Amino acid sequence: MYGESGTDGTLSGCNTVVPAAPGALNTPTSITINNGYVYIANGSDNSYTQCTVSGADGTLSGCNTVVPAAPGAFHDPSSITINNGYAYITNSGGNSYTQCTVSGANGTLSGCNTVVPAAPSALNTPTSITINNGYAYIINYSDNSYMQCTVSGANGTLSGCNTVIPAAPGALNGPTSITINNGYAYITNIDANSYTQCTVSGTDGTLSGCNTVIPAAPGAFNGPASITIN
Repeated sequence: MYGESGTDGTLSGCNTVVPAAPGALNTPTSITINNGYVYIANGSDNSYTQCTVSGADGTLSGCNTVVPAAPGAFHDPSSITINNGYAYITNSGGNSYTQCTVSGANGTLSGCNTVVPAAPSALNTPTSITINNGYAYIINYSDNSYMQCTVSGANGTLSGCNTVIPAAPGALNGPTSITINNGYAYITNIDANSYTQCTVSGTDGTLSGCNTVIPAAPGAFNGPASITIN
């Protein structure tokens, strides 16, 4: 579903579309947009769908669904993001992430490679990934944690990963999504109908001063699965 934002951020003129083959969706879990193309992760068939975004009215066309093969095969893809010419997909069923190169000519993904990080930075049902100022942040649903890694400026690989379980008052509870904006990180907690806000260090990217909030009516959450800021 897409719509147009008004002057106050509200959505209007919304329209729901069911794409047909060869761009059919199958339990879509995440969406991102980059350089005139949209990418949608499909959880049920370990694929992604790439479409062209109209510059005139934002509609999607020319959609094509791709199932990457090994060594870049997906395993229950849950989130996708693009940064500096590379796509990163979290695989909730494989406790892994897949890194691909994004073509500057037509936006296609190639050279995909799936990585299963080892302890002490192992993933645990990763549900979301975002990249900010040279650091990647991956949300782990099953152990209420996030993993922070350094992103290589040379080839986009992740290294120096560290898994953190925030303590109260910023404890996570079934975290599903993360976004970063203007020096703050926001994480949705689907099991507690809450969000967690943290300060992002401008020095080393670490998160601190986290606080978890349960909004009350009329802004109460109900199974919050994703968050973004624009």
